[in-house]
Amino acid sequence: MVLSYAADQPLVARATKETAAAGAIPAAQPSFVDSDATDTWARTLEQIPTTVGKLLYVSCLKQDGSERYCHPGLARIYSVEQADRVLRASHKSVFAEWLNFSLEQQYNDLRVHLLASQPEPDELKLLLELKTYDRFIPPVAHEPERMLYRTDLETVLELLRREL
Repeated sequence: MVLSYAADQPLVARATKETAAAGAIPAAQPSFVDSDATDTWARTLEQIPTTVGKLLYVSCLKQDGSERYCHPGLARIYSVEQADRVLRASHKSVFAEWLNFSLEQQYNDLRVHLLASQPEPDELKLLLELKTYDRFIPPVAHEPERMLYRTDLETVLELLRREL
């Protein structure tokens, strides 16, 4: 089995084509997301300089108590359903990008983000204690991805807390 965190694939351990063809695991079907809406959303995300900033932003577009994502501007141009699909795919994609970073890349990305927002050292300590960063995980993420995210983020947050 091969672990794949590619932006265009589900965030799960994926079987090789040979294994899937043999019938052990069904091959995944690609999902269709409207390319115009995706392009529009990509231009929006390009304005955010860090991957962790993009992750925070897109995760905040998930409606509380729901699995739906909402961005009024995107929904007005396209539709609520298209916006939801694009935002859902984007959340998964940005999360996958973060997981693919080395710890050094995650550290540098988060450092740039934190320096721009200038948090107090106590805020980082509180973030570590309360573990509120779990809300930035996409609903489709599986437990191994969640664990990797938490471990990596806790590590870089602790290093940054000591530095800042």
